[in-house]
Amino acid sequence: MKTRSDFQALLPYFHPEAQQTLRSAALPHLAALQLFDVHYALNRLQSVKPTDLTEASTRLSQGVRKFMFEEVPAYRDYSAKHGEVPIDKQNYLRAYDIDQLVPEPASKNIKMISVSSGSSGTPYFWPRGSYLELETSLVYEMMLEEGFQISKKRTLLIDAYSMGTWVAGVFTLTACLRIAERGYPLTIMTPGINMDEVLKIISQIGHSYEQIIICGYPPFVKDIIEEGARRGVDWSRYPLRFIFGAEAISEAWRAHLYKSAKINDYYHASMNTYGTADAAIIGHETPLTILIKRLAENCPLLMERLFRNQPISTFVQYYPDLKHIQIEKDELLCTTYGGLPVYRYNLHDTAAIYTFDEIAEMLTGCEIDIFEEAKNANVNLLKLPFIALFGKSDQTVTLYGLNVYPQTIRAALEHPELIDHVTARMSMHTKYDDNQDQYIHVLVELHDGVAGSKALLNQVSDIIHGTLLNNNSEYAALTEKIGEKRSLPRVELVAYGTTVPDRGKKQPWIIK
Repeated sequence: MKTRSDFQALLPYFHPEAQQTLRSAALPHLAALQLFDVHYALNRLQSVKPTDLTEASTRLSQGVRKFMFEEVPAYRDYSAKHGEVPIDKQNYLRAYDIDQLVPEPASKNIKMISVSSGSSGTPYFWPRGSYLELETSLVYEMMLEEGFQISKKRTLLIDAYSMGTWVAGVFTLTACLRIAERGYPLTIMTPGINMDEVLKIISQIGHSYEQIIICGYPPFVKDIIEEGARRGVDWSRYPLRFIFGAEAISEAWRAHLYKSAKINDYYHASMNTYGTADAAIIGHETPLTILIKRLAENCPLLMERLFRNQPISTFVQYYPDLKHIQIEKDELLCTTYGGLPVYRYNLHDTAAIYTFDEIAEMLTGCEIDIFEEAKNANVNLLKLPFIALFGKSDQTVTLYGLNVYPQTIRAALEHPELIDHVTARMSMHTKYDDNQDQYIHVLVELHDGVAGSKALLNQVSDIIHGTLLNNNSEYAALTEKIGEKRSLPRVELVAYGTTVPDRGKKQPWIIK
């Protein structure tokens, strides 16, 4: 793909000798993988100055804009009409033909097309080129080595995302297959969202591996572990690790999964990813982000400063010289090269970004020494910046004009008193009763085999209400004004499989 034939954005991740080769030789993008030294890249990220990364990110943004203006017909037209107004799916991607959105000539630069299910429910078709494949493979290799030390352990990776045209499963497969081909003791299997096949794989060949990594959507991964236990699987026999995607998880949820899966190493056993079909992996959890997130749960001041008291937030580190991230009006804008280059692309995710130094200073203000905490937890300090995600800006319901986020309801459903009864899958929407009074209707999915009851319904309602009061000051004020009877969400308990019959699809949190 002619967008990045000199590998400029990726060069700092290669050893200086490899950089020399990449500058002088016209190598195909994927051939560069053979020159990549993951330990050099990770060591660099522990020693690099955060200010150097910031400067590199600015250069990336400027380079992408120049490239798009010169090579992408749609962007030339868009910028002539709208200047630097941020692009998004509606005003840019759906406004132009796919051939106009990629570098010319489209016939040579579209190597593959994937589909995203989309949080809005409307899928979009995303072109992928060789540069994006290279970038994703390098990020996955750093992610797997930093989190799970795959160079030292014979590893079975089970890709339990949706396969076919959907992006997550195939992206994971192609990236990890390239890593395995580089000599890692890594075996990949692709059962997709077939739980029986996942459990069959683990029971029949899992004992041959030093660790098993299950990649999948968090609710489905939890289903696998719980169904395996019901079938008599002794999870203590298998050293399990997890990679999640598509949605946020709370530390209460992670701790519950670890308990079910018999896992003791809290910081090195799982990681959540923040990725989109738009830009592949934007960021991912590291042992450091998990440590900080866990510290925040025991420090209300840090929880407020970092996560705005959102009980379920995604907290990741990202590579600023590969993805330039800005926040405008609380929404995340992403600039990056890829199969479909984007400049100031609004993902409509509400978020905040922090440099490593800002996080360290924030923790110091809460009397937490992150250097000492990391040393005690055996966690490396990667100097990458951070993204705290609070959810989709358009994924809320309103009650008397205030916003209620699905993350808050999900946090309630992960309460210790409920987690064995409900799955934490839910959908909600704003409705009106016969008197045209507004209320929030919440569908809550029961665990398989659990029967609903009046007592359980009341318990779920009370915990949701209490969680909203504790985490949403506007809701608390509204309740004081109109009374608990009017503000209380109306809960309906539904059978297992009702909220999302296809367990591999994204959960539709909001009913439109």
